[in-house]
Amino acid sequence: MIVIPPSLAADSPRYFSDLLYRETVDYQLQVERLEFISFLTMPPLFQLTARLNHPDLAAAYAGCYAYDEQTLGLVAEPLVHSTTAVIQYLFGAPHPVERTSLTDVTTPEVVSLTFSTDRKQLPDASDAVVQLSLTDADDDGSNYAVKVLHSSHKISAMRTERPLTAWLCSHLCDYFSAPPDVFYCSLQQA
Repeated sequence: MIVIPPSLAADSPRYFSDLLYRETVDYQLQVERLEFISFLTMPPLFQLTARLNHPDLAAAYAGCYAYDEQTLGLVAEPLVHSTTAVIQYLFGAPHPVERTSLTDVTTPEVVSLTFSTDRKQLPDASDAVVQLSLTDADDDGSNYAVKVLHSSHKISAMRTERPLTAWLCSHLCDYFSAPPDVFYCSLQQA
């Protein structure tokens, strides 16, 4: 129950208006503070654009996707053969263990990869979403078990029963302070 002081009875519409305005402003400030705190505590979201057979790619990585990261001075950093095979699989190529080479399939020339430790941050409209779980790591890189969470391309159930693995080099630590135990990646044809 709101009690209106007698001195404001004649001005009650203004009194209520001022009271409502103050409460609205206080609420908006609280929401803005919470959104800012959420922003500060939210895991980072990263994005790369990888090109199949990048023109500056070393011959040893022919048939692989590679990306440039200007802020780090990286040009044609390869997503090695096992990782490229997983990307191609997510776009409908045969399972990596059923393949004879990386060049025997048709997959997108350019792929956008968005990744974070928080799946909710990934874009909703993706060609594929995977969960990567760390299996082991050393100074050179990390091995990840890959679990397909979504793919808009035909991936048979028989093929998904076989474990997918991807090796990610130490450049993963350009984005995370250490190889994360679990992170998520969405892939979209660019």
